[in-house]
Amino acid sequence: MARSMSKPNIVPLIILVLLTIGTLCGSIYATSRYIKTDSYTAVDAVVVDHKRSNGRYEDLEHVYDYRDILEYVVDGQTYTIISDYLVTSEHPPRNIGSTRTVYYNPDDPNDYIIGRSGALLMIILVVLCAASLLVTVFESSRLIRYLKERRRKRSEDMTVGSDSEYNQEG
Repeated sequence: MARSMSKPNIVPLIILVLLTIGTLCGSIYATSRYIKTDSYTAVDAVVVDHKRSNGRYEDLEHVYDYRDILEYVVDGQTYTIISDYLVTSEHPPRNIGSTRTVYYNPDDPNDYIIGRSGALLMIILVVLCAASLLVTVFESSRLIRYLKERRRKRSEDMTVGSDSEYNQEG
């Protein structure tokens, strides 16, 4: 007699699918940034000021989000950019005058990337994506086998039920 399969839980499968999609998107993004910076030129940008957003209260302290305003020079022309990186603090960061690496497109210095996504991050995301994809495929195949077995049992039950009805009438 064949062993009956336990009913698989669909929630972990949905979570795995979402995790796979998320890590795939992250992998593509990190890889594209990493590859894109290979053709860009690196330059040191100087933190010249901060952009402050609306404040809010955290643990009874008034805090703000700050973004660095950076400047870099290409062929004698100065470009000013605002970092995506947020610093949350009660007071502005004290990093004015510090430098950060900016990668710019030699054909269009307005096209830039602040910092470089690390190769380690890219590798970690690709491995996580592959692992979650494998588990998703395994769990999906388990669900498909369960559904096929359930369909087969239902058709057998219908056949047995109709045979017994036929035999009782005869």
